[in-house]
Amino acid sequence: MEKVANIIVRHVQGREAASITMVGGCSAFPGMAGVVEDYAGIPTQVPDHPMLVTPLGMALHDRAR
Repeated sequence: MEKVANIIVRHVQGREAASITMVGGCSAFPGMAGVVEDYAGIPTQVPDHPMLVTPLGMALHDRAR
């Protein structure tokens, strides 16, 4: 968890980010958002279904056509 948090911190460094929303496999680990928030100092959350972000995005894209 700390390694992922460290990678995220490096990627947001020097940018203004009001919050971080985590999706995908790593975000499913209990407590992951808290570790990232502690490292980054930026409010971090995980949506209810973080593994479904790609299928939902594809479905929304197709629906718009």
